[in-house]
Amino acid sequence: MFVQAPENGGRFIEMEERVRELDWVTEIRLDAEAAPPEKVQRVMMFAGFASSPEVLRDLGTAMHERLPATVLMHGLPRHSGDERQFLRSRSWHYWREAEKLFLDFWKEEERPVALVGYSTGANVVLTIAARHPSKVAGIVLLSPYLRARSRTTRAASYGVAGLYYLGLPMATACGFGLILSRYLRGSCSGRRALTLAAGSLLGIGTAARALQGATLSLGEAPTLLRDGEEVKAPHFERVSLVGGSTLVPFQLLTRWIARKTTVPVTYVFGGKDSVVDVENGVMIARQNPRADLVVLSSAQHRVVVEPRVGDIVYESILKGFHEAAARQKEFAEVDVAPLDPQAAGAPAGS
Repeated sequence: MFVQAPENGGRFIEMEERVRELDWVTEIRLDAEAAPPEKVQRVMMFAGFASSPEVLRDLGTAMHERLPATVLMHGLPRHSGDERQFLRSRSWHYWREAEKLFLDFWKEEERPVALVGYSTGANVVLTIAARHPSKVAGIVLLSPYLRARSRTTRAASYGVAGLYYLGLPMATACGFGLILSRYLRGSCSGRRALTLAAGSLLGIGTAARALQGATLSLGEAPTLLRDGEEVKAPHFERVSLVGGSTLVPFQLLTRWIARKTTVPVTYVFGGKDSVVDVENGVMIARQNPRADLVVLSSAQHRVVVEPRVGDIVYESILKGFHEAAARQKEFAEVDVAPLDPQAAGAPAGS
């Protein structure tokens, strides 16, 4: 966007106008006030990796008004705008802490909640539904990040994760084992063994710190339209290579879960998605007889802004709530709350 600005001599030159950046928010909540309260639907949405719930605001507002529903839009855990916290986050933080957020929301009414997830938020939604089927009315997965489209991205993620979480610990163990064996055989003194061990530990620690500090650009923040004005959504500009690599095992887990999902599920993909492997996602969706599948042929990865998505999500949520009452008894016995000692088999009070 460009505007004309006068120079000192009265002439005009073109200057680029900065697009306003929205402030970081961790959640957006819209409470329905319709009566009676038990008729109000409850919907929880999770945003994608490195972004905020601002990307869901328009879709969430539409669901709030049309259903009507109390809608809670949440960013992924540790996505509060603190870049240092984000760079140190890992995939297991997302699903474990998101599960607690979901349970807190569910406990307010103790009625089934519809879950909507976008990109990595869709992976989080899958894990919650797998552990708490009786608490979930249905799930809608928007551009679920089940597998990266780029082979280079997948190979690099496996390489970094393997090196950091397997290679370095194994190198440490082998190095110490070799030093210990030399000491026990008497081929080096105790002081020499300690020096070698310290040097080995220092070298591996330096390599680990270098990997921890390595980052990769995530590109520009998405542009949104608010009241006719273009604005930039909150967005982290860089990702930790180590943190990003942990999405790979998370994707492996959620691909397995997706094939066994027992709650009503709707997949929505963009046909021109350059981030997600859509063909793989479609194949997984078709393996689940309970799944509905929609591919928007001209859409990119950010399907949350597509005009048709509002109708798709609306109909999917209604379908989930319609089936929820019949499913609660069916799944009550397999619904397990975290940190519940009795559910885990531990004696009460332990």
